Amino acid sequence: MSNLSVTEALKLVDISKTTLYADISKGVLSCDVDAKGRKRIDPAELQRVYGKLKSEQNGTPNLNGTEQNQTHAIVPQNDPEIVLLLKSHIERLETEVSVAREREQNLMEMLAIEQQKTLRMLPAPKGTKKRWSLRNIFRLT
Repeated sequence: MSNLSVTEALKLVDISKTTLYADISKGVLSCDVDAKGRKRIDPAELQRVYGKLKSEQNGTPNLNGTEQNQTHAIVPQNDPEIVLLLKSHIERLETEVSVAREREQNLMEMLAIEQQKTLRMLPAPKGTKKRWSLRNIFRLT
């Protein structure tokens, strides 16, 4: 839907012209100015500020969600076949997740075993040598 003139916007919303202009001047409602200098208002902006809009007289769909309701009417509600299909998908995914968790646990155990083997293969740490201190060299006995 394209931007609306002020009079078209007033037909969609239950407010006065002065209220509309006051909201525009306060910055509550934003509008654009066309090439001829007339104010044009986006219908989505009208809906944001004033809520649901009235339906237009010329038969174009309004913005209050009737199109969405028609979409929901097409989708069957609580169809047993769809419910069974979705349940089977959920069960399959749950088993896949449990198998993946078991695999991860096994891999973590194998990694810990390999780390222990690697540590055993390393040479033993060397003993620390005592350094001669000057006190021992010049010790008076």
